[in-house]
Amino acid sequence: MGDWIELLHQNIKVECGRGWLVTPQGRKTKVWRRLAKGLGANNPRSCCNLDISFNQENAPLIRDTVKRLNDLTRNADNPLSLKEAQAKIETKSPVQSGVVNWENLKDEYLATRKAKGIRATTDYDTSRRLTNLLRTLSGKPTPRSGREAMIQYSKQHWAKAKIGGTERKKSLQNVAAFFTYWIDQHVLDNDWKPLTPEQREDLIGVEEVTLDEKLTPAVYPKDLANLLDKMKEDGRGDLYLATALIGLYGLRLSELAAIIFEDDRPKVIDIKRSKKGTKKKPRDISPLDIHGREGEGARVMHMYKTGLEKLPYAVRTQIDRVEEKGFYKNVGDAYSGILERYKPWNELVAANKSITPYSLRHSFAYRAHHGAERTITRETAAKLMGHSVTVHSNIYSAWLDSETMDAEVKRFNASLIER
Repeated sequence: MGDWIELLHQNIKVECGRGWLVTPQGRKTKVWRRLAKGLGANNPRSCCNLDISFNQENAPLIRDTVKRLNDLTRNADNPLSLKEAQAKIETKSPVQSGVVNWENLKDEYLATRKAKGIRATTDYDTSRRLTNLLRTLSGKPTPRSGREAMIQYSKQHWAKAKIGGTERKKSLQNVAAFFTYWIDQHVLDNDWKPLTPEQREDLIGVEEVTLDEKLTPAVYPKDLANLLDKMKEDGRGDLYLATALIGLYGLRLSELAAIIFEDDRPKVIDIKRSKKGTKKKPRDISPLDIHGREGEGARVMHMYKTGLEKLPYAVRTQIDRVEEKGFYKNVGDAYSGILERYKPWNELVAANKSITPYSLRHSFAYRAHHGAERTITRETAAKLMGHSVTVHSNIYSAWLDSETMDAEVKRFNASLIER
């Protein structure tokens, strides 16, 4: 037996475990699978013939094909027989007569990522970006390399993507990972090698804004109070409820779907899956009221808990679909859509160009540190908002202007004199 064949068998054993064997069948490749039933030499076995020449040059392709057969025959939800697995691979062959079936490559790539337990929102965004990539690959002029594809992708799909922004960066990361995966699987040749991170920088560009400009500003207490009053005057109790929960409790917009009660105390379940795929314990939430409107936060939560007022219909519809979709993003999108059609909100935006619906959550952080003579610590604010102290400090320290710092120093020194 040639050294390359022995190495091939070892690699298959590492990738797929025991029970797999490949042998020459004329000039082609025969794959054997033996099932472990405790019967020794009488264990049942099956085989299939691959249309791959059995030679050293094709060893990586043979190994990867066996791995795909192994994955399909051992799929926990729908295990296939060896013949069925072979048929599925052949009917979804990614390359036929030199023509790449990009749709099949996309579907199989996304399936491998989903099997690794990636977040549903990440899966959704990746699928969207790869769908755009397929439009580029089938368009005119037709890209013939990874470099051409990435350049044309950036021209065709970035009309609304900010220069230097996250969408540009993540889009090219997804495209690069897609090409790299199939090159490593020996399906695509090296012509499809993607641009390096350094080469992508020219396409992404540099966002010419400071940290202060990049930070979504807060809705100030007076503006939040006026907005809530206007909603009640307009008979928009549903929008008032949603806005007050976000603004007074510092919720992420999608956390409107995540409020629970434990021992009569409001909490929010974790909607952001960690890198290990685990979920955090529900976090405590408490309202920070606005001066002159003490107790409003507690009243709002009572309205929500008892059903005296309901969230907007579109928000409730998306909440009902969270379990089906596997992610919460559309809940926040639904709320934003309603708010952005509300005239008093648009008047507030006109006077404060940079605010967004997320500014309502930042209003909580602003009040925590600048909304009263006795503010709360960064540690407490960070925990109530559901992020680390480091993240909290890095983001909200941008609000520390000279006037604010001078006022805090004066208060500190005055307190020493009072003692």
